[in-house]
Amino acid sequence: MCKISPESFECLANQLFQIHTGKSKQLSSWYYHPSSNDKAASGYVGINNLGATCYMNSLLQQLFQIPSFRSGILDSQPLDKTPPKEPQMLLELQRMFSFLQESVMKSYDPQQFTKTCIVDGRPVNVSIQQDVDEFLNSLSSSLENQLKGSCYSHIFHKHFGVVLANEIRSVEPEYPYFSETQEEFLRIPLEVKNSGNIHKALDVLVACDKLEGDNAYNCEKYQKKLDANKRYCIKNLSNYLIFNLKRFEYDFNTDSKLKLNDYFSFPHILNIKPWTQEGLAGNSEDPVRPDWYYNYELCGVLVHSGSADSGHYYSYIKTNNENGLWYEFNDSRVSSFNVNSLERECFGGTQEVDTWDNASQKYIKRIKPIERSAYMLFYKRLTPEPIEYWGDDSDTSKLAQEDKEKILKVQELAREQSKQLKENEKRLINGVPAELYNEVWQQNADFLRDRTFFDPSYFDFMLSVSRILESPHPIPTVTLNHSRTIFHFIMEILTHAGDKTTLFRWVPLVRRIFSHTADAAKEFIRYMLAPLPKEPSSTKEAGSYVPFESDENLMKLMLIGCPQEATRVMAVDLLSDALITICDEEYQNKNIWGKAVKEIKTEKDLEEVSLCCQFVNSWVTMIDASRFIWRKFKQFFEVMKFFALAAPQNRDYLRSQDFIKHWHEYFMNSSSSGISRPQILDSDFFPDLRDYYEILEVLVCGARTEREIDGKLSIDNDDFYRTPYSPKGRLSPPLNQLELRTLYDHSFFAYLMDMDYHGPSISRLVCHASFECFARSQSIIYYVLAQTRNKYPVLINLTLQLLLLPDSLRTKRINWILSPFKITFLQQNTALGVLGFFKNEDKHRLLLIQAIMHIMIRSKSEKENEDPDTETIFKYLLKRRTELYTMKEILTTTLENAKEPIPNDPTPELIETTENKIRNRFPVHQNDVTATDLYIVVSQFLDKAAAGTSATWERLEKEQLHQQEHLRTELKKLENEQRQIKKKLENHHQYYKQKVPAPYPEKEVERSDYVPPIPDTPPPALTPDVPIGADVPRVIETDKPTDEVITSIYTQPIPTIQDEKEENDKIPELIEMKEINSNSGKENQVSVPPLPLETMGEGDKANLATLRAIMPQLSDDVLRVALEFNHNDVSQAANSLFDDSTIESYTREAENRKKQVRSFVA
Repeated sequence: MCKISPESFECLANQLFQIHTGKSKQLSSWYYHPSSNDKAASGYVGINNLGATCYMNSLLQQLFQIPSFRSGILDSQPLDKTPPKEPQMLLELQRMFSFLQESVMKSYDPQQFTKTCIVDGRPVNVSIQQDVDEFLNSLSSSLENQLKGSCYSHIFHKHFGVVLANEIRSVEPEYPYFSETQEEFLRIPLEVKNSGNIHKALDVLVACDKLEGDNAYNCEKYQKKLDANKRYCIKNLSNYLIFNLKRFEYDFNTDSKLKLNDYFSFPHILNIKPWTQEGLAGNSEDPVRPDWYYNYELCGVLVHSGSADSGHYYSYIKTNNENGLWYEFNDSRVSSFNVNSLERECFGGTQEVDTWDNASQKYIKRIKPIERSAYMLFYKRLTPEPIEYWGDDSDTSKLAQEDKEKILKVQELAREQSKQLKENEKRLINGVPAELYNEVWQQNADFLRDRTFFDPSYFDFMLSVSRILESPHPIPTVTLNHSRTIFHFIMEILTHAGDKTTLFRWVPLVRRIFSHTADAAKEFIRYMLAPLPKEPSSTKEAGSYVPFESDENLMKLMLIGCPQEATRVMAVDLLSDALITICDEEYQNKNIWGKAVKEIKTEKDLEEVSLCCQFVNSWVTMIDASRFIWRKFKQFFEVMKFFALAAPQNRDYLRSQDFIKHWHEYFMNSSSSGISRPQILDSDFFPDLRDYYEILEVLVCGARTEREIDGKLSIDNDDFYRTPYSPKGRLSPPLNQLELRTLYDHSFFAYLMDMDYHGPSISRLVCHASFECFARSQSIIYYVLAQTRNKYPVLINLTLQLLLLPDSLRTKRINWILSPFKITFLQQNTALGVLGFFKNEDKHRLLLIQAIMHIMIRSKSEKENEDPDTETIFKYLLKRRTELYTMKEILTTTLENAKEPIPNDPTPELIETTENKIRNRFPVHQNDVTATDLYIVVSQFLDKAAAGTSATWERLEKEQLHQQEHLRTELKKLENEQRQIKKKLENHHQYYKQKVPAPYPEKEVERSDYVPPIPDTPPPALTPDVPIGADVPRVIETDKPTDEVITSIYTQPIPTIQDEKEENDKIPELIEMKEINSNSGKENQVSVPPLPLETMGEGDKANLATLRAIMPQLSDDVLRVALEFNHNDVSQAANSLFDDSTIESYTREAENRKKQVRSFVA
């Protein structure tokens, strides 16, 4: 009918609008099944267990099932009429009894009642179990204290009071004596141990004790000790009796509390007279009370199941209905109970059970104690006496002794209280106070409404009605109101339903509504941002804590309070679609965009503001609250990511609100207010921070880069600053100085790299910042090399992305990142390249080799490898034969130590399989890439490098090996000759000392062993103060081709022995000159000056020429010092010259030697 009749649809839509938007009710449960909370078939309502409150529930149900006690509690009123500031036990007990009587639900939540139960000055801890006997004392004391002065002040004693008489009777005929002391109790304690049944326990209670000898009774009447008998007996009874069975005792040997599971029986009908004062007196001829006074029947059993330390309380109760059926009240569950099972369930004792015996490998019979047994017994008189609340016999006896005026006052008070009773009857509805009656039935109405709303058939009905809006001609006047109905239905009902199968069927429908009218999207944002009504704390369910109280709205409830990921995802989808729909329209309205209030107090605050900007401001207020739910805050960041991606103006507004600063404070656990924040990480769980990184990526990559401009002040063209990682559309202005300092803060940037398990975001961010930007590339690469060392997955991920960055600086990045030497960045900071890591690393060498091979294999397939003029990662690494040889030696040693075979001549198929394996395994500490796999790949690359060299290279390599062998032989000869020459010099020196005595102590001429240290300066903070466009890092490279440099190394002639002898012959002349100077009285020690170039051996000249080709900008004097300090090792000397501080040390040494030569010549 609604599909064909707009009038019918309008009528239905208005009715639904009034039903769903008239009264908003926020549920704290996210798995709500109203049907599961229907009242039990028994017709009785249970009480929820809040943790360990079963002792409380079981006793309160026993009291509620006593009609006179229930009506007295509901009818009573405290004399103090002022509203209480804190919950009062009487009021909360009345509310509970009203609910138990009138509710249509399964159970009652006693949370507010427990707050009135005070233990040691504080509300009772609901997670700690108490003794039910102690709770009875506390309950009666608190209630009678609140009812003091009213007619119900003695309600407990009127119902359960028992007067016990303590009798002392003399057994000496010449000294007759009798005394009696009365004491009133609410329950009769009975011994379980060695009793067996209630009759024997009562016998023990009234057993006579003899007072004689030293223990004789000291009689004041006769002023002497008398032999006497002492006993307890029951004097007065009430309509109800409570027997407390002593099932717990304290063991002083073990210092622990024990439970007695002894068998203890009790009858359904009990005549208590034999244990009363009258029955023990035996006066049957003239009874004081009739027999019905002593006859009782069992009406309730409070059971304890478990041990003394841990257990559970529940009750069996005989109800007052016509059938007199028994029910089990076990917290929220109420079920029927077969009274024939009373002995098995309540008497305790032992039972025979089948248990498995490991020795015999079969089940055997064993005796086991029954841990469930009665703890309290409730008996009611078969013929109850009427209860008089306006006084008792003791009051009357006292009044008889007073004067007439007091009697008249008491009678007047009685008339006033009688009048009050009649007035109370008028204020009661069905025996329940009218206010509480209306409260319970309002909850009943809400519950019955929820049963309808949360029924799956109603979900289908609402979906079918809502789809009418998708017709080609929707009703304009109804569309917005019905959209509001849909929003309330989804957010207040579907999100809280236990059955969420239809929830995601609504998302496409709402999206189409947004696309039809932007007003619906605005209405949805207003609805999500509007403050929720403050509900009284008494209506909140237990365990419904949300880590925020102020400025609470549906957006916070969905993104932070909701524990279900699917529901949070749905909320993010609808919020994102609504924001994307309205952001462009709001941005065009310059009078609206950018306006937002700090705090939303009423819905009027959402008028004349930008809903998009207000959404951002409200989201910011949730940041601290999100730290409490960091294990599930993915959707919290996801909605902001979608907003930032939607439009450039959104990113501009986020940056205007200092979002990068908020990110810094959030991740670094700091706050501008100085308040400490809770941690968002622990050792057991790592939060999903991918959206967090992506928001930062969107803000940075959506801005212009710091790209240098040659010869121009500025270029106002987004395409000039655009990178492969920039979003589409307009770019935001470059990051300002505050944003740059925040982003590149030393600690923050290091954390971003360390914690980035979602590599693409930070990788794209650093690549965007480095694109065509020389200075930022230097600073980022320096940080990557210096800060991520020993964090190889992060190191390899970031370096690989930087190496593949397609811009004009790619070749430089390859040399900076992969260099085997230390590189100087930004004219002050040095860092070792990746190829230099494994030389100084012992623990993770295999992982580093795998990382290098991983990079090399991935670069192998690049098309640029075919261009001889383009430097690629693969070609660069292929040239580093020295490092490849070192890797092979390390792998060979590793395999030999592990006693594994070295793979020789692997097949092409094995090589291809191994390469694919290493390419597909990201280098981490635990993977299946072995040393054998790495050996195969490294050997294959070495073979490829060798295959690509010329015949000259192979010839030079053979000559080098031959030359090395020849030099080793000649070195041994020279060492022998040197020892002989040294011996001759020592003899000559001794002879000279005998001829000319030295005036001063002789000092030996020693050659300096000083080697300048290589500084390892700590990395300073990355700040934008480093000038953009700084000088190129000092990476010295030779312009000569590689073959020429190699040829210059290996084509030098081998030095002859005669050349070495000529140099050694000059040593005595120098020593003689020193001794002459010494004899002349000079103490200054003269160092051996450096020899002129023409006096150098051919081998030294060859080394100097090689080093000069590598370092052409340095003087020969500095190069000779470098060779001398590095033992004529060209490779080691060249490596040391890549450090500025070492060059300065060498230069100073060369200058000092020049001065010494000039002084020596003079």
